[in-house]
Amino acid sequence: LRQALINFYPTLNDLKLSDYKKALEHYAEFLDKFDHDEISPEILLRIAEIHLEELKSPARALRSYRRYLEQYPFARKRLAVLFQVGGLLINHERDYSSALDTYADISRAYPQTEWDEKAKFAKANLLSRYLSDFLGAIEAYEDLVERNFQSDLAPEAQFRVGKIYEIQLNDKLRAIDSYQKVIDRFPGSGFSTQARDQLEKIRRR
Repeated sequence: LRQALINFYPTLNDLKLSDYKKALEHYAEFLDKFDHDEISPEILLRIAEIHLEELKSPARALRSYRRYLEQYPFARKRLAVLFQVGGLLINHERDYSSALDTYADISRAYPQTEWDEKAKFAKANLLSRYLSDFLGAIEAYEDLVERNFQSDLAPEAQFRVGKIYEIQLNDKLRAIDSYQKVIDRFPGSGFSTQARDQLEKIRRR
């Protein structure tokens, strides 16, 4: 069964819907017998991918991703799966609290890393876009900028602080200050140009 699955694995991109369901049966059988095999984590991820991409069942995909996190705490794709779980919690479950917990777990486990930067950015976006917690979003964006200043996300984070002050909070002075920080701190970034444009618009009003 193990070798059959390994041989079958690359062909999944060309299957019909009925074949995907059959593949899930084979994968489930394999995991029942070989739960700790070296390919078991990849098999479980493939189950999640089939549910999400082919069968359009995000709830079942989320269950598979969570099982992956619980059963394989040291798997090499754990971080990517955590972000996938965060996205599913937001977009399909509307469970914003659990999504925030997921991003906080990432930042605590991997401080001052690329994953920490992405988690803080995702957290700030969630607070602003879905929860209308604009002050919380500003705090998260600014935390990213201060602690991960070299991050590729830092210029955009600082720019988004300006947008929140300008549009959501209608605080012209703080918006100007935030946009000026983009220009001063990240002069080579494309967001520096956008910040200049926003400053011009504010001053023309």
